[in-house]
Parts: sequence; structure tokens; C-alpha cells
Amino acid sequence: MLVTRSKFSDVWNLLRKHCLRNNQPVLVFVTSSVDALCSCKILTELLKCDFISFQVYPVFGYNHLKQLFLELEENRTQWEFSLFIELGATVDLLQLLHWKETEISKYLFVWDTQRPYHLRNLDSRNIFLFDRHSQESWAKQVKTLPFVGLENEYGLVLQPSVLEETTLYEDNEIDITDADATASVEWDNESCVSLSWKYSEDETSQSFEELLSPNNNRITQHGSTDSENSDHNSKRIREALLYYAKPEWDACSSSILTYVLARDINQGTISHLWLAILGLTDHLLDSRILRRDYEMQISFLRTELERYQSTTTVTEDLSHIGMLSTSSNNWDKENERNDHGSKSRILYSIEWKLELMRLWTFYDSLMHSCLFVSHLATWKQQGQRDILELLAILGIPLKDAKQTWNHMDVRCKRLLQSKFSVACRHFGVHDICFPSFIRIFGDGSCFSAMDMVLCIRSLFLGGNTRESMDAFWKAYDSLVDSIVLFEGLQRAIYFQRYLIEEVAQVADRQRILSCKHFRYILWRECSVQLRCLLLSPLYRSFSVMIGETVQRRNIFSSKKPLLFLARVSPDEWQVWCLALIGHTSTVSPFFLYFQQTIVELLPHVRIEQGRLVYFVENGYEKILLRKLQSL
Repeated sequence: MLVTRSKFSDVWNLLRKHCLRNNQPVLVFVTSSVDALCSCKILTELLKCDFISFQVYPVFGYNHLKQLFLELEENRTQWEFSLFIELGATVDLLQLLHWKETEISKYLFVWDTQRPYHLRNLDSRNIFLFDRHSQESWAKQVKTLPFVGLENEYGLVLQPSVLEETTLYEDNEIDITDADATASVEWDNESCVSLSWKYSEDETSQSFEELLSPNNNRITQHGSTDSENSDHNSKRIREALLYYAKPEWDACSSSILTYVLARDINQGTISHLWLAILGLTDHLLDSRILRRDYEMQISFLRTELERYQSTTTVTEDLSHIGMLSTSSNNWDKENERNDHGSKSRILYSIEWKLELMRLWTFYDSLMHSCLFVSHLATWKQQGQRDILELLAILGIPLKDAKQTWNHMDVRCKRLLQSKFSVACRHFGVHDICFPSFIRIFGDGSCFSAMDMVLCIRSLFLGGNTRESMDAFWKAYDSLVDSIVLFEGLQRAIYFQRYLIEEVAQVADRQRILSCKHFRYILWRECSVQLRCLLLSPLYRSFSVMIGETVQRRNIFSSKKPLLFLARVSPDEWQVWCLALIGHTSTVSPFFLYFQQTIVELLPHVRIEQGRLVYFVENGYEKILLRKLQSL
């Protein structure tokens, strides 16, 4: 069932009551992403506050999830509740785990922002999907949902006859004209920016049976297939295809949803707020959120910040230029006095889209930032000359620009503050600024939300399952341990340089191949670094950087979907299709065919992350390409 925002505290209080009564641990399954880590940290701290035991299990794919549940069954672990963080919403969890709803008495709480929902999860009485929408908004969307029963556990629908009616238009997009069908993508005006959420103690006596009444669940007749509806007519099949074939998007940061829960039950802290900021920034860096939605959530977080600390020093005039240092040794006395002796402080700031700017030189930030790489092609001589010209316009000597940010001349920083945005427009680089936050830690170190997310991400890089497990816990520790965080900084700098090298090779057409209806990038051999990159959460950042570079550099005149294929092991190819946020209201016909081709090859395809990433057996990648090229 769907748990709308007004029911967050009610459902959580029922979990608390049952766990305290039965004295059983809560199982927490979490994926490797910054947003998932932050959500996990908030939820586990809420469990600690109520003295509820829990066990955290990192998950590296749905096959790994199945293995974990088999081990729990073999060990006869007693549990009633489990939390799924950033996984589970887009797949049929009960079918995936081979459970029958009538035979189990366990409850799965899913905090997953990926969409579209698997329809069977919406009808299940054992699965709770936490969603930001109001009950009224969701009631309108229920009417637009297709029938259940045409999809497998991964939400893949196989009906080739219906696809014959679909034509591949020149712009490769089919608009969904029904406004209600896209309502789940757009922001609800009463979503998490609303400050009127109430916590009622009287509702805690409600049982799960009462809470799971038919009035609170999706109408089950939408999921039934009686004798009258058993012949899968083309209209129903097409509705299901269009529903599941939408590129996956993120409705809201899961860490913001968990923060809202903590606030609703009066246990929210400023540390929880910072975790919500990091989760939101993680979505922004991967282009998984629209700019207007991002600014709306930033406005909400800024309002929340005013509840925790005095706003006398947080003024509109405060800029990122004032935050000069990243270490206690170099932290200037004025900013130290502004901290008023508190251990840690969060400040609102207008940031530049320069990755790791405070953590290495300004020149390196320009040369290796996604924005300038995609606009100026900084790996080429002309792009490097543009960077030098930009510094000349700013009046900053090259030797000063190559100083570490902490040691850069303060006069140069003042020039940047007054001229940088205007100078960037001279080279066609617009929207250089974005609203965000910085955090001053108790030791005087200062990190922007963007830089901290990049440092944590770099710690996820691992090889086999054991190495990935160690990398996960190291990234988890970096949320509170500055020593581990600075270790992530060194990795982040290294991989930022490596990303640019790979993007340069792709953008120079060394790996981009074109077909009639799509383009694809092929890596027949992967280096150790590239393999670690593609098998980590950083694969999306990498593909987004490539997509933006190809688009902004006008390497091709027309827009076509971009497919990635990389041989990550002697036996398997990793395959994924890039879908940038902003195209969520449309369905690409190519994406429809791509999904159906994957289903046809299912015995030879391993699905690990829903409809995001596929692993195809060696040799079958040629069949996949042949089928797609024959469209």
C-alpha cells in the first residue's frame, strides 16, 4: 500500500509499538548511494531513540538481496519488520523473494524514490511505500493506473504485437497527453514544503489491520483479471507498457522523507537536516531532479534550518567566497567567531558548479568540472586557451589560480566574487550558481554539500562483494568521521581527473557509434579503474557527464537515445540506457523496444537494479544490438 505523507508518523508509531512488544530486531536493507546512506542513518538513529534493535545489510543488487534472505531463513532469524532504503519500489518484492502474501505475517517498509511503482506493491498489504503525495492527490492518480498482471517481477511487459502499432518518430518521443498520468512526476503544492504536519498521539492505538483497510489501499479491482478481462486486449497492454516504459525518475530524496518523519515525531535534529541536504545534493549531481523541484526543496530545508540555529549570522550577503578554508589550521578568525562556540554549524550559501573547488586549486576546478568540460571541451587545446582567457578577463594570474584554494590570494577571491558569473557568460556558460549549504565542523573544517557528496561517493568504489562491503561501511563512517572523509577527498580528486579522460575519449567519437534510431557507446575492454567505476554508483554520474557533453558540444545534429555497453568481466556486459530528468513526462519508443528486447533475452540477462542496469552474457550483446538496429 501507499503511505502518504499524512500517515508517516502513524505507521512509524505502529512499528515502534509492535517492535517494543515483540522484542524483535528491525532488518534494514540499504543500497550504495549517498541518499540511501543518509536515510539509513536517520532511520537507525530513530530506532536507537526507542531502544529498538536493528541489523543493517548493504545490498548490491536484487540477486544479492535474495541471497541475504536465504541466509536469514537458514539462520532462522526472527523478525517482523524490515526497511528497504532506495530499493524495492520498482520491483514486485513478494514475487522476487518467492513469498505468498496469504502465508506471511511480515511487513516491508520501502523508502525508495525511484519510479514508476510496481503495481503489485501498491496492492500488497505487507508492503508500505512511503510517498510524499497527499491522500487526495494519490486518489486522483489511482484512476489512471493500468491493470495488474501483465508484468513480471521487474515490471517488464512482453507483448510484441502491440509494439507494431508504435512508430519511431523523428524526435523519438511520444507525449502522454493525460495530465493525470504525469501527476506523479510533478510537485504537489502540499508536499514536503508544507509545515502543517501534525503528530497525534490518539492515532497510535490504531492497528495494522485498521490502517490497511481497503479505503487506504489502491482499489484492488484495478489489479484483478477476471474472465471478462482475461483476454489482454491491446489497449490494456499498451497502458501497461507506457506505465512501465517511462524512464525511471526520482520523485523526492528519500533522506528528505525520512527527515520529515523524524520531525513529525519530534526527534529531528540539525544533524538529520544535514543528512537530508546531502541526499538532495546527491540527486542534483546525478541530474535526477528538476531545477524547480530542487529549489523548492532547498527553500523547505532553509526554513527548517532557521528552527535549529540563530539566523543572525546567516544573511543574504553571506557567500561561498567567505568560506575560505577546509582545515582548522587555516580557518580565519572572523568565521571562527561567527560560530559562537557551537560544535558545528550549517550555513545557506550560493555555490558555484565547480566540483571540489575548496579542496584543490581553482584552475583544476575549472579544468575538471562537468559544466566547463561539457561547454568548453577543456581536454582540447582550444578549451585550455578558453580557460586561460577566462582567467585573464577575471584579472587572476595563472600562478595564483594554480594555488590551493586555502592559499590563494584573497584579492583574487574578491575578483571572483564580483566578476566570475559575468565572465562565464562570455563563453556561453550560464547558470553557474545554485543554492546550497555548507557545514562548518567543530574542528573548523568546512565542506560544501556538493564536495562532501563527491567525497563520500568516491569511497563506494570497490571490486568484489567483500571489497564493496568494506567500501560501504567506510562511506557510512564518513558521515560522522572527518578522517575517513578526507580519505574520500583524495579519491574524489583522482577519479574526477579520470572521469575527464574517459569523457574526452568518448566525446572525440572514439567510442560513439550511430544507428538509425539510437546511438551507443561500446567498451570492449575495460581498465580496472573503469570497471570499478561502472560497477559503483558513480556509473550514473559518468553517463550523465557524457550525455551532457555530447549534447552541449553538438557532436551530433539530432537527438537520439544513448545506450551504454561495457564488458565488465570476461562473461558479462553491463548495459544501460541514459534517461535524463526532464523527459519523465514522455515515453521513448526506443525505450519500449529496448525493454522488450531485454525480456526476450531474459534467460541470458541478469537484472540487478530494476530497469536501470542489465548484465548480458557475453555474445548476447551482439544479439541485443542486432535486434535494436533492425527497428
